[in-house]
Amino acid sequence: MQLLLALRMDLANARFVARDYAAALSDFDEVLPTLAEVLGARHPAVLDCRYNQALSNAALSQNEVALRQMTSLLADVQAARGESDLLALLLRREIAALLIKLGERAAGRRVPARVAPRDGRDPGPGPPGDPAGSNSAGEPGSARQRLT
Repeated sequence: MQLLLALRMDLANARFVARDYAAALSDFDEVLPTLAEVLGARHPAVLDCRYNQALSNAALSQNEVALRQMTSLLADVQAARGESDLLALLLRREIAALLIKLGERAAGRRVPARVAPRDGRDPGPGPPGDPAGSNSAGEPGSARQRLT
C-alpha cells in the first residue's frame, strides 16, 4: 500500500510541476486523506502535498479555496515546524498575494512576509532578488516547487 501511495503522490507532484493543475488537484484531493492517515497530518510529505494542492487551486483561480487551505496549512506548519520555517514564510507570502488578488489589499499588506528574530533585531533583507516585505503576486508555485 505504501508503494502505491508513494506512486500516486509522485504522479500528483509530476502533474503539478508540469503545470497540469487540474489533474494535479484531482490527484492531491484523492491521495491526501490516505497519506495523512498513514503518515500523520503533520508529516513533511503531507504538508508539502497540501501546499501544492492549495497552489493548484490558486493556479485554477479558486482563490477563496486556496486561501482557506493555506490559512489552515499555515497553522499546522507553525505548530509542527515553527513560525520561521521556510514553508511558513512562503505560505504567509502566498496568503498575502491571495488577499490582494481578492481585493483585500490592506489585509494582504498586514501579513508579515518574514519573522523578526526573538531578540527584536531587524531580520535584514529577504531572499536574494526579493525586496523585503514584498509578496509573491506572481504565478502560484513560483516561490517553491519542491517535490516530496
